[in-house]
Amino acid sequence: MAWTAPADPPESDTVQNYYLAYRPGDPLVTEIDWITSNVISNGLPEPSAPGSPEQYRLTGLDPGIFYGISLRTDDAAGNLSHLSPPFADSTMAEPPPPPPPDTLPPYPIDDLAVLYRDTTSVILEWTVPQDQGGSSLASYEIRLSVSSDPIDETTWPSATPYPSSPLPHEPATQQTISWKGLEPGTSYAAAVKTRDMQGNLSELSNPLVFETDTLYIPPEVDETPPSRVDDFRVVSVLTDGFRLLWTMTGDDGMEGLADSMAVALTAGDTPIEDEAAWMGAAKLQDLPSIEPPGTEMQFDLSGLEPESAYALAIRVFDEAGNVSPMSPPLVHRTLALPDTMDPEPIIDLTLAAVGTTFVQLEWTAPGDPDGELQRYILGWKFGDWEPSLRAWELAAKDSTSLPAPSPPGSLETVRLEGLLPDTTYSFQIRCRDAADHLSEEGTVLTIETLPLEDPPDPPDDPPPPWPITDLSLADVGLDWMILTWSAPPDSGDLIISYVLGIYPGSPIEDEAGWESALHLTEGLPPPAPEGAVQSVRIDDISLKNGSGVALRALFNEDSLTALANPLWIDPQTQPPEDPEPPAAVDDLHILSIGPEELVLEWTAPHPGLHGGDVISYELGISPEMITEESWDLVEKIEDPPLPAAPGTMQDWWVGDLTEGTLYIFALKSRSEDLLWSPLSNLLTLTTPQIDAVPPLPPSTLNVQWLEEDLLLLEWPPVNDPYLTGYHVYQRLGAGEFMRVTVEPVSAPRLELTAPTADAPVLYAVTSVNRWGLESALSEETMLYTDAFRLMCPRPHPARASARFQLSLPPAPGGNVQLQAAVYTLSGRRLFMLWNGPVRAGREIELIWDGLSESGRPVTPGFYLLRVRAGNDVRGMKFLLIE
Repeated sequence: MAWTAPADPPESDTVQNYYLAYRPGDPLVTEIDWITSNVISNGLPEPSAPGSPEQYRLTGLDPGIFYGISLRTDDAAGNLSHLSPPFADSTMAEPPPPPPPDTLPPYPIDDLAVLYRDTTSVILEWTVPQDQGGSSLASYEIRLSVSSDPIDETTWPSATPYPSSPLPHEPATQQTISWKGLEPGTSYAAAVKTRDMQGNLSELSNPLVFETDTLYIPPEVDETPPSRVDDFRVVSVLTDGFRLLWTMTGDDGMEGLADSMAVALTAGDTPIEDEAAWMGAAKLQDLPSIEPPGTEMQFDLSGLEPESAYALAIRVFDEAGNVSPMSPPLVHRTLALPDTMDPEPIIDLTLAAVGTTFVQLEWTAPGDPDGELQRYILGWKFGDWEPSLRAWELAAKDSTSLPAPSPPGSLETVRLEGLLPDTTYSFQIRCRDAADHLSEEGTVLTIETLPLEDPPDPPDDPPPPWPITDLSLADVGLDWMILTWSAPPDSGDLIISYVLGIYPGSPIEDEAGWESALHLTEGLPPPAPEGAVQSVRIDDISLKNGSGVALRALFNEDSLTALANPLWIDPQTQPPEDPEPPAAVDDLHILSIGPEELVLEWTAPHPGLHGGDVISYELGISPEMITEESWDLVEKIEDPPLPAAPGTMQDWWVGDLTEGTLYIFALKSRSEDLLWSPLSNLLTLTTPQIDAVPPLPPSTLNVQWLEEDLLLLEWPPVNDPYLTGYHVYQRLGAGEFMRVTVEPVSAPRLELTAPTADAPVLYAVTSVNRWGLESALSEETMLYTDAFRLMCPRPHPARASARFQLSLPPAPGGNVQLQAAVYTLSGRRLFMLWNGPVRAGREIELIWDGLSESGRPVTPGFYLLRVRAGNDVRGMKFLLIE
């Protein structure tokens, strides 16, 4: 046995004496173990200077016995040192009598297997067999052939021998060889024979056929995201949802088939324009299946609240996790619930004032249960209002003289001029709402205007004839009609003839309508005595679109009686209404915006009621508030687009803006009737400043080995619309970070040649935007270059369990095949700690809890840890105590 001479503190003097204790059995660990052992001092060497090598031969022991041994020292003062670390070993057994001649071969290997293989090499493993005749094993014959058929005794001679077969290990232990220089993707057959010390050769091992791995060609890294969906739009709006349309993009831009897509939705009119808004938005379910690029996609979104704003955006994903830029922001409102109820009737129409030629009427503005009043309609006639289903239809109509409806409950008033003195009139007012619903009939007010105060005309100047007040339709066909009326009073016999006015497509409600009408005199009957019923049939006229009709009497050569009760005649007996202007655009919003430009978007408006198509736009831009009154003074942007079909989305690019400036936009549209719509919703915005804030750095950085001298650096992309690329930095030891990229790299990855340096190597990465602003360094990542090392267990001797530190060097591809197991000293495996791939280039910890694979605690004693990492094998003997 040998040891190093210790020192006597504190002056590091030479110790005085050696004492050695030994006993058969376990190591000496405690003082009790010491005093119960054989202790000797005579014959031991004189202690040498500290650090000197010492040795001693202990004799008189029994052969083949396991002894525990401990060594102690004392100093000149008689102080005794602690026990030396536990040590135990066995003496050799007496040599056995010579065996009889061995004529039996070794047992054949029956578990030849592939432990590891790659494209050009294989590691074969087997359990060392026993020799039937009791001899030791002397050598192996290992052969390999290019074949998919197993090697047999016939093909054994032609197989290729292994160039330098290893010496056999102890029986029942594992043994391996590594055969290199093979061809990728090729089938091989292997076999082994074992020869003992007497030259006896075993039979063939179990047959083994394997195939080397196909040469791995790394796939191209997919760095191209799908294209942005630029035409995401709403094409149909309902009370509870929208119909969405867009054109499908691809896997790489507009190429290939994408993997998935997502549509984000938030309530409110705030657009989804950044990652925070996207992450916080709900994602729609049951989207249509992915289709090839260029396919028009449709999705009907339902379940929303009526008359509410919603923001939407869409993104497309590929199978590599690349995501398209966000679609242009989209904000839309659902429709209000339909107006299905009529406005309330006017039930308090009263007379406020009356004169010879005017009356002033008052009433309370009614309400509308589910809508908004649009206008009032005055129905009037001479004389009393006779109750009948057609009384309103036959009455003259006027809506231009009445005020616009005020809020419900307000007092309304109107003054009607141009009436005849001392004449009875009947009036009724009804109202229409925005859905064109007509209120029920309400109060009918019959009024007599005041008589003239002037004295009556002299007898030789008779009053003008009375107007015809009871013109009515007796019968009608597709191209003819029969009219009847009563001859009016004519005290002066002034009436010469009748004049019939016909206005195709429009009612005759005033003198302007009369002037626009066709005037017929031929075929009309001559005037009859007062009260006589007269009639006429008018042929060869078209009533397809309706026609206005009025009858007047001609007197004094060139005078006409007053316009009384004109008729409207068509198949539905519904008079056409005045055209209304186009509806106001109410969803003008930003599609995209930059410091000096933006894109506006809106829904093309519908024509007004009874109005013509929308034919043009005006877009106003101003730094101040825009109103109807200031519209003519507001600057207009040239060359607006032509209006699209009502309900479709339109956009408009606006350039030459100034960064960081407030702008207000508004839109108006014009119909074929030359009617301008009301002002759209006002869009107020401030163009962004040119970015003065650096971008964020990548959140993590991963460094791995691709080949012996080639590294791959990868990091997650930074989501910044103005990002142009990344810079990579390297630091050696305690030096400064130095940039290794000349220009920013666009992809979030970079291959580098590994540096040749003994000091630690660290890497970091930064982000760069379009204005050259660079982020801070990302998190530092160290390049691991340590060698393969297996460190002693902690603690040692191990108590109940053992922890082993294992250092793995870098490996191509980043992973290494690791196998670690605990064995008895005789080679029987107790517990497999690890069997599979593990990330190389780092330290890992292996823990054994002192149990066998059956879950039972093992007895204290010496054990062997065996570790194989790739082609490297390490072993360690260690002691386990209770």
